[in-house]
Amino acid sequence: MPERSFSRQWNLVVVAGDFNPLIHHPHWYHEIGAITDEETAAALGNQNTGSTPVASLITFGSPVIAVQCLPNQWSVRSPDESSWPKMLRLTSLVFDQKNGLSLTTYAFAFQRHIDTEAGDVKAVFGEYIAGLGLGFPAGETTGGNISSGIAKGNLKISCSIQNSVLGGCVVFGLYRHQYEEQNVSAIFDGRFDQFSSQGQQFFSDIVGSINRLATKR
Repeated sequence: MPERSFSRQWNLVVVAGDFNPLIHHPHWYHEIGAITDEETAAALGNQNTGSTPVASLITFGSPVIAVQCLPNQWSVRSPDESSWPKMLRLTSLVFDQKNGLSLTTYAFAFQRHIDTEAGDVKAVFGEYIAGLGLGFPAGETTGGNISSGIAKGNLKISCSIQNSVLGGCVVFGLYRHQYEEQNVSAIFDGRFDQFSSQGQQFFSDIVGSINRLATKR
């Protein structure tokens, strides 16, 4: 199957479990009410759509939505934030208990490449990390990565930042909320709203902090 296209941002729902990619075909998604007649036709006509025993991918819509299934992971993603309501509804329909799909965790995730005012993000990272006094060497920085993870009950929050492949002034960030759950009904009890609010604040804080550190260089 063709690789997914590059985007400055991705919005994702990721579900871990035990799946059969072969059943994840546009006709099955249509049968459970997850996609419309028009979306089914678009998916069937899209060159990125395909199903095999080891992987399936269907692509449809504008903004584009892509649904991928592997034996141990299912995901839906879009580069456009306006797709979140559709993505959440689709996820809830796919993992409705009557469909009998086994899952162990689900997660919401933001991936972003964001412009900053820093001329060289990796240099800012390098100087900051070296200045922590944890033994990291100082010098010309070839790359930097800062990551963190915390747990709150059945919620695991992970986030990371690093210099982006898009250029010196761009930072790449990942923000993710993962829940250990056997059903996805809790998606609509405020968990997504919490994730979205905290994720947007995370990216705002990243850019503000990098800009401040850059002015001190």
